Amino acid sequence: MSTFSLSVNIHSSDIGPLKEAGYKLCIAKKVNNTYNTVWRGGSFLARSQFQWTSRYQVFGTETFAEGALVTASTESPDIKYGQTAVLDSNGSMHNATGTPNSSGSFAVNNQYAALNIGVMGNLSGVFSPIFVSPNELVTGIITLTPIESVLVWFDTTHVTSTIITTSISNTIEVDFTGGIASRSVTYASSPNRPGTGAWSLDGQLRLGATYNPETNLFKVERPSTPLLMKMAQLINSQDRKAVRDASAFKATLEFNDEDVQTGVVKTFENYAKDARPDGLVEWDVSTEDNAVVVRLAIEGHGEGPVAVAEKSPYRFLSILHGWTGAQYKRLTFETPESSVYTA
Repeated sequence: MSTFSLSVNIHSSDIGPLKEAGYKLCIAKKVNNTYNTVWRGGSFLARSQFQWTSRYQVFGTETFAEGALVTASTESPDIKYGQTAVLDSNGSMHNATGTPNSSGSFAVNNQYAALNIGVMGNLSGVFSPIFVSPNELVTGIITLTPIESVLVWFDTTHVTSTIITTSISNTIEVDFTGGIASRSVTYASSPNRPGTGAWSLDGQLRLGATYNPETNLFKVERPSTPLLMKMAQLINSQDRKAVRDASAFKATLEFNDEDVQTGVVKTFENYAKDARPDGLVEWDVSTEDNAVVVRLAIEGHGEGPVAVAEKSPYRFLSILHGWTGAQYKRLTFETPESSVYTA
């Protein structure tokens, strides 16, 4: 049985403001292609570690409402992939039966009455709910498919076992499918705005997204320029330097040296050229050794150069968000009359 681990790191300057504002670190796990229950929601440290395996329990519950805490109304037997647990006509959940397999799914056969069916997962040695069926199962069989993918975010209202039915903002999805066993995310808040921030995943900058549990869709959020600069500084661990350029925004994506020989740098250059966003008056893509440099300027509509440049990082990150190739090593931003974060 595989063990999965997640490290959640928080910028040291953000810990105090987040806690003072009442924020909690929340994690949810995907089941039946949705995240609808908080697996863990509570306190956090600068580096919080979570581990889990594919250990599950099933139960029946009469609870499904936004913000409600899930409570099991039946027994909660262990269950493995390929097995079925029967909820009998008296409302008792029997031990799961059947030969375990690698299907990735298990089932509950409800012979009782209308009831919501839930799943518990074991996180760092403790079982807690990870999913509740949104609709009551009158009678019959419900198939349950946990997916090794988790959602991470901060908020002030959710705690462990809370039902989620409305959209949640500033999230990051962390995918463990495909044999990935360990991942790390880092969070930094917008300056003076705890709880609104950006993420990095395994050292790669990621935009926060608003997640809708009803549609299982994500909407990428637009970060502020100060936040992007903070994240670039955090990722690169470099000091701030002043610049005096007063025109175009510049983004430099540096890859490993071997990525030049394997064609990764050229592939990203071509990708960036083809992915030019709308509304730009300049989009110049070039390579410099092991780096791809993008210079861009957007239509100002009468605004000053600094105001225009503040809109530019989002345009670049919108295309970076869609890049699925090799990971880059360092990201550098340069903005007019602002700051440079560089290696």
